[in-house]
Amino acid sequence: AVLTNADGWANISAVPENTSTTGAYKISANVDYNGKSATAKDQAFSLQPLNVTLKNIAAANTNLEAGGSTNITLKTQTQNGANQNNVAVSFTASCGTLEPSTVISANQGDVITTYKAIAENGDLCQGQPEITASSLNSALSAQVSV
Repeated sequence: AVLTNADGWANISAVPENTSTTGAYKISANVDYNGKSATAKDQAFSLQPLNVTLKNIAAANTNLEAGGSTNITLKTQTQNGANQNNVAVSFTASCGTLEPSTVISANQGDVITTYKAIAENGDLCQGQPEITASSLNSALSAQVSV
């Protein structure tokens, strides 16, 4: 529900709950004022898939001791470079764990997770583990080594 402006116009924005939502939809409006009501004609619209890019993946510290930890950050953006919130990004590592392993981008497309150089079985990671970020909304992935 929205209020009209001084000229009697009502404006509203619709945002899908999930960035992978697509298809055809319709929206309608009705108004009640001074005991009278009116209904606007339904308006059709469609949602296209959101294709995002994963930009600027970085580790706060790329030189870890075995068993150390660091934050991993990146940005989710549309293909034209605008920051995009509400995109699920999943992280995996060749060795080590990430907490959380899936993050929803927020605050100008920001994503942050914590990498720990300890494998799930408790072994300490050595060498240069690679951390990969991916999203259902992107055919691309991003990698960083620590």
